[in-house]
Amino acid sequence: MATKMRCPKCGQLNDPGASRCAQCRAPLTQTCHRCGYVRPWYVPRCPRCDVQVDDDAVFTSLFREGSSRRLQGRYLLREALSRDAVSVRYRAEDIQQPDTAYVVQELSTVALFRANERREAESALSAAVARWSAVDHPSVPAIIETFQAGEAHYVVSEWVPGTDLATLMAREGLRVTPDLARNWGAQLADLLDSLHHQHPPLFVPFLAPGRVTVQPDGRTRLADLGFACLFAPTADLPYGAVRGYAAPELESGPPTPQSDVFALGRLLYALLVGKLLERGLRRQLPLRQAVPGISLALVKTIARAAHRDPRQRFASAAELRQALWDASSGPLAPIEGWRELLAPIPGVARREMGRPSRGVPTHSHPAPGDAESMEALGFERDPRFGPSAAEPMGPGRTAAVTRDAPVEAPTRERDAALLAVRPRHVKASDLKPDDARRVVLTLRNTGTVDVTGRVSSHVAWLSAPKSAFRLPVGKQAKVILTVRADALPTPQVTEPRALSVDTNAGQQWVAVTAQVRTTPLLRVEPSLLDWGAIEGDRREEQRLTITNAGGQTMAGSVAARVPWLRVATPEFRCLPGRSVQVPVQLVSDEVPPGDQHVEAALVIDSDGGQERVAARVRRLVPALDLGVSHIDLGSVPAEATERYLYVGNSGDGVLEGSALPLVPWLRLAPQEFRCPPGEMVQLALIADLSVLGDGPVEVPQAVRVRTNGGVETLSLRATVVAPRLAVGGSDLAFGEARLGDVVRRTIVVANTGSAPLFATVQSLVEWLSASPVSLTCAPGEEQAVEVVADTTRFPRGEVVELTTALRIEAENATISLPASITVRQPALRVEPLALDFGYVERTQPQAHALTLANDGNGPLAWNVQTDVAWVEIAPTEGVCRPGQEQSITVTAYGLAADPEAEVVHGTLVINSDAGRAKLPMRLAFAAPLLSSDTTVLDLGVSVNLQDTASSFGLFNHGLGLLRGRITTDRTWLVVDRASFQCEMGRSIEVRIRTDLEELPPGTEYATGSILVESNGGDVAIDVALTIALQPNIEPPDALTLDRSAPAEPLQGRLALRNTGMATAHVELRPSVPQMVLSRNLLDIKPGKSVRIAVRWQGIASADTDAPYIDVLSGDASIRVPVIVQEEPN
Repeated sequence: MATKMRCPKCGQLNDPGASRCAQCRAPLTQTCHRCGYVRPWYVPRCPRCDVQVDDDAVFTSLFREGSSRRLQGRYLLREALSRDAVSVRYRAEDIQQPDTAYVVQELSTVALFRANERREAESALSAAVARWSAVDHPSVPAIIETFQAGEAHYVVSEWVPGTDLATLMAREGLRVTPDLARNWGAQLADLLDSLHHQHPPLFVPFLAPGRVTVQPDGRTRLADLGFACLFAPTADLPYGAVRGYAAPELESGPPTPQSDVFALGRLLYALLVGKLLERGLRRQLPLRQAVPGISLALVKTIARAAHRDPRQRFASAAELRQALWDASSGPLAPIEGWRELLAPIPGVARREMGRPSRGVPTHSHPAPGDAESMEALGFERDPRFGPSAAEPMGPGRTAAVTRDAPVEAPTRERDAALLAVRPRHVKASDLKPDDARRVVLTLRNTGTVDVTGRVSSHVAWLSAPKSAFRLPVGKQAKVILTVRADALPTPQVTEPRALSVDTNAGQQWVAVTAQVRTTPLLRVEPSLLDWGAIEGDRREEQRLTITNAGGQTMAGSVAARVPWLRVATPEFRCLPGRSVQVPVQLVSDEVPPGDQHVEAALVIDSDGGQERVAARVRRLVPALDLGVSHIDLGSVPAEATERYLYVGNSGDGVLEGSALPLVPWLRLAPQEFRCPPGEMVQLALIADLSVLGDGPVEVPQAVRVRTNGGVETLSLRATVVAPRLAVGGSDLAFGEARLGDVVRRTIVVANTGSAPLFATVQSLVEWLSASPVSLTCAPGEEQAVEVVADTTRFPRGEVVELTTALRIEAENATISLPASITVRQPALRVEPLALDFGYVERTQPQAHALTLANDGNGPLAWNVQTDVAWVEIAPTEGVCRPGQEQSITVTAYGLAADPEAEVVHGTLVINSDAGRAKLPMRLAFAAPLLSSDTTVLDLGVSVNLQDTASSFGLFNHGLGLLRGRITTDRTWLVVDRASFQCEMGRSIEVRIRTDLEELPPGTEYATGSILVESNGGDVAIDVALTIALQPNIEPPDALTLDRSAPAEPLQGRLALRNTGMATAHVELRPSVPQMVLSRNLLDIKPGKSVRIAVRWQGIASADTDAPYIDVLSGDASIRVPVIVQEEPN
């Protein structure tokens, strides 16, 4: 039993129970993506669910982790979980408690260019953190603390274990089942309902699969709280919403409960179809088509939740939760075995199963004959006829094709018998009544042993050879079958099991179709197309089924004899015994009102006969009846007023339509309605007159009622009694001021209406204040308001021009005033805040550029000084204009520093009108160290002077940049680079190859050296190469023996060529004694050819095995087939 566990990254020995390495902090365990089981890093397969992951990716990830960072002296950042333009989420450890994990979100202000933008973002972040910290819900991660370090803000929250939904689909290739979608959707709807009942409500417009995590016990939790959107003012979508899940109304309005319901509906749709929606879909997949077996109720629930019109969605998340999981489903509880309810996405392979474990070789066992094998054709092997193709196979023996040979099993268990039969479906068409047609069946032995068996017919009208056959390995045979038309029971017969091939490779069935030539015959169904009662202008479609009951192809056309029927494709062509579907459309707007019945509405004409089809339809027509054409509200106050509008139907069809207000201060409920014949519906008309001014209102077109029974427009009249707000002074121009001044302006608020005015004055910026902030004005009265500008809010000075700075709000009006002020003050900014010259050589000066900027609006005078002698500064003083930048060059000289010191430090001080800046400086001296991974490099064996290649590695184990050059002492050695550079702590690979054209002739063993010289030392590498010369015989594909004249013997010439670089000693062995060779033993020099005369003695018989000649050279054996042609050319 092992007492220590070695780290795969640094090799450190650790205790068996450790979760991370004590030296490099690399993870020593891995968590199963399917069941969550934690196992040691070296165990490739999960002991609980037997899932094997990609060990190469796990091993490589150890070296991709960035350098660990410490924050606040407590949090150690380990790995980046997600990142975008302004935010990075890290998994972090507690330094005091290494087993405690947190999530640290880093928020950058890089996208915020103005100081007020950064202040607004910081204020919004503080408010958002306070809001989310007050939420006590198990699906919301608890926020531990927030802090700022440099220009970045950090939010620390608890670690949420589990898998996010985007990973399930994108990396694991899974999608959820309908029951699991209902459970997760109900949990998230509970969370949304709880957030919407906060005071004020909290919304989740950023909801998407990547921001929801499922824990191993089945609970869903938020993994991200949407803080990043506060620091990204130019994001594509507002409020951190994700494309594909964002509600359409977020483009023009704030989040609402309906927008969160929309995002949840789109999320459930993505989970069910297994597609991430961020980049859109080529086409929208209907849930009934994409998810077989899904209930209609769930489809309607998701469709309603994701409706583009907010008014058509669920009114609240609680209502959506009730639709997903009602009382009949039992109490809502997480599903612990939720991974068993996941299904693979069609066409997407799961990534953890895609590659074998590192260090475990894979072996491929292709079936003999490839696609011709019985298993590839869908058959199961009969064990009586030999072992499976997956068992080890030995060499087969060659035998002649003998028809009368008995069927026998293979002689060795490791041999496999495989037979390919083509075609699998024999067709004999267009037979004459007295035909006896021959068809050919091809048998091919694709196994490793001989195949023996027989072909049997199982129908009376098909005959096959009765004798058995033997088929050698790699050979094929033709079987002649006879189809007798006079024995067919019907003109067309298809028999799936007409013929069987029974061999030691198993039984295979062959289907046979036979057809006798006859005339076509027309059949049409149905004889009546009954469309029933229809309403509206929609088009409906029915199909005619045209069948050819004859024996020849039938052609014809379908013609409509009434204007309200259309045939899109009137022409048709139908094969014997087949049917075609002809769609017939009903054009409802062409149907006259009332009952319509036409006996010959459609006429079908073909060369197989004629048919007529009747059609019947009744069109129902509604009629709109409002009873009024004008709405009079009378004299009303400036507030919401409600009246009723009655819509009647005087026709015989159902009246459907909508009532739309044509002015923004009118609203109708409901807007869409449905009214049966002879009845009436009531619509509520709400007029919000608070947005109108004092006096009479005349609207010629106020409401439009649009229905399938007509369109009518109503006018409206009302007299509004209301106050009217007026403000004297169009803007607040404070001019120029110095920092610390207080500037005042006065504006006048007046009421020019007919009712008392109640108004409030609100400053929209922190540097403005107004007094009084609330006032009451009688009709015709005026009041003065004093506005004060506080310049201390601009410590760096600023030129401010705001289009909206002060807002005056009354009951029915709002007036916004612009403001402008100029505060003069310079502001110093220095980048970078520290100068690190890195590792340099003492003889090489190192220069850094320092940027000094004036972010204020006044001139900035500055000077630079330092107390160290190894630094030179240019320039040392200057004046920087507002909004400009100046560059200062700081050069470090290693020879001026302490010769005994490895690292020297200093301070650079910048004095200016806007304050003082101190920059630390550091200079370290380089000491690189060269090493290689080998000192002896064996290039192996070069066969026939073929070039070889290899490589070796160079390492920099010292400090600073390693530079050098690479040379060889032999012209046949070639390196891919003559010089190199290697960073500190890194390595490079050097490729080496041979150019054997430069090698002296006759060389059998060659050696050389590679010299690596650098500023970190020298390395010599010895190189060795072995030369091997071998012959290579190239025979022809086949040898043909023929007669030059009828009386001449069968003869030919065998041409052999040696393309190798050594003499070949060749022996020729004919397979039959009838073949006589001019020579059986011969030597062929490199690059030479020989021709051997071959003559056939005796008479060639058809029963003779296929002859051949074996060409033997050393360990190589080549078989040349011999083709015997009896007739002379």
